[in-house]
Amino acid sequence: MRTLYVIAATILAVASLLAARHYAQSRDDPACDSTFQSIASPSGNFSAEIKDELCAWGFGLAANKVSIKVTKQGNDGWSDSFPLEYDGIGDDQGMPAPTLTWSGPDSLEVIVHTRKVSGVLTRGDQELTIVRSYIPTIGHE
Repeated sequence: MRTLYVIAATILAVASLLAARHYAQSRDDPACDSTFQSIASPSGNFSAEIKDELCAWGFGLAANKVSIKVTKQGNDGWSDSFPLEYDGIGDDQGMPAPTLTWSGPDSLEVIVHTRKVSGVLTRGDQELTIVRSYIPTIGHE
């Protein structure tokens, strides 16, 4: 009889976990605030969007996700998204938000002011070049 109770409790626990997972995936999280910046390339071939999403979980806990999405326009269009590295919510101390600018017809520049990361990452092919510049900013308040 005890085995039957253990099996029933296990089934109930698994069903509860699956229901909670489904609920979490099927709703928009009201605890997240998102900001967007979107700009088209001078050539009109591409558009870029930066999404900054701050999600508060309560009890002083939060997560900040920043991502870049680039879309090629036209019949042969495509899109690509990638996360943006940054210091993080506890370390930015009022730093300016990352920005997007088109430095050429099909050349995107992402500028990130940081305390911990520095350098330049260049990603390119024949169609598009993306340059991520991490600028050390000390003492910015």
